[in-house]
Amino acid sequence: MKNECGLKVVHLKLYDSILAIYVHSMKVNSKEEEALLNMKLSCRGSIRRANNIVEMAFMLQNLSNRYGMSDSAGFVRRWNNMSSKQFQITGKRGVALKQLLEVAPKKALDSILAHVGGLGWQQCAWFEEVLFNEKIYPKFTFPCKSKRWLPRVRTTDESLCLMIERAQNLHEAQNQMLHMKMTPHVAEMMAESAAAVLAIAQEISLTAPIDDAKLQSSWARAWAEGSDHVHTEIQMGLMKKSDSFDPAVHLSTMKRLLDKHSIQAPLAPAEEVKRSLDVGEFNLDMKKLEYDTTAFENWEKKCGNVVTARYHAEQEPS
Repeated sequence: MKNECGLKVVHLKLYDSILAIYVHSMKVNSKEEEALLNMKLSCRGSIRRANNIVEMAFMLQNLSNRYGMSDSAGFVRRWNNMSSKQFQITGKRGVALKQLLEVAPKKALDSILAHVGGLGWQQCAWFEEVLFNEKIYPKFTFPCKSKRWLPRVRTTDESLCLMIERAQNLHEAQNQMLHMKMTPHVAEMMAESAAAVLAIAQEISLTAPIDDAKLQSSWARAWAEGSDHVHTEIQMGLMKKSDSFDPAVHLSTMKRLLDKHSIQAPLAPAEEVKRSLDVGEFNLDMKKLEYDTTAFENWEKKCGNVVTARYHAEQEPS
C-alpha cells in the first residue's frame, strides 16, 4: 500500500534484531521434565514469573489427561527437591493444590484459571489462604441447629462454581486500583450463601413448576452476577436459620415469581397435552352449538304457538 508504514520504517533497530533469532535447544526425555525445566526457568523472575498454585493445578491436569502422568504427588516431590524453599509446594500451598486437583470440579478450575490468566496472580481475587480452605469445596456442611436448614448449607459442585462466579464478577467489576484479595472469612460466607441460593431454588422448583429459565435469571443467576438485593435476602435467612423460614413467604424475589405463576401458565404444555386440550375445546364448542340450536328451535315453536293463538283469538266472534 502507498501509505503503509512498516516496522523497518518505524523502528529500524528492532527490525534488524528480529532478522536473526537465536535459540538454545534443550533436549528433554519427557513432558514432565520439560514442565519442571520451564518451572525452574520461571523462578528466575525478570519477565517470567514463578508458577502460581492455579497454573500448577492446570499444568498437572494437562500432564495427567494428555500425557498419561499418573503420579502428581511424585511430580510435586521432584519439584520440591530441585527448587528453593521459597518456591516449594508445601503447607497450605500443597493443600490448596490437592483441593483444586482432587476436589474441585473441572468447571471451577477452568473458571479460576481464566480469571487468574486475565488479571494475573497479583491482581486476581484468589490466594492460597482461600484455595486451601475446605469449607468452600463440595460436601462441607456449615454448622446449623435447624434440621430444615442442613441441606441448604451443604456445599456442592454447583454451589462452588456459583460462588466462584460471583466472587470473580464482583472483583472484576471493581476499579483495578481497588482490587483486593478475598479473605477466608468472606469466602466462607460466600460459599454458604451459594449453597443456600441453589438449595432454595430447588425447593421452589419442586413446590411450584416455575419456568427454570425465569427462576435462574431472577434468583441464582442474579446472585452470581452480583445482585445486592438477592444477596441481602439470602443473608437475612442465613442469620437466623429459623425452622419457620419459608422461601415463598420470606423472600420477596420468590414471592414475586410465585405471584406471577399464579396468574399465568409458567410452563408451555407439551404437544400431546395441546392436542388433548384442542379436542376438549372442540367438544365443548359442539355442545354449546347444540344447546344454541335446541334453544333456537324451542324459541321458534313458542313464537309459532303465540302467532297461532293470536290468530284463533282474532277469528272468534266478539
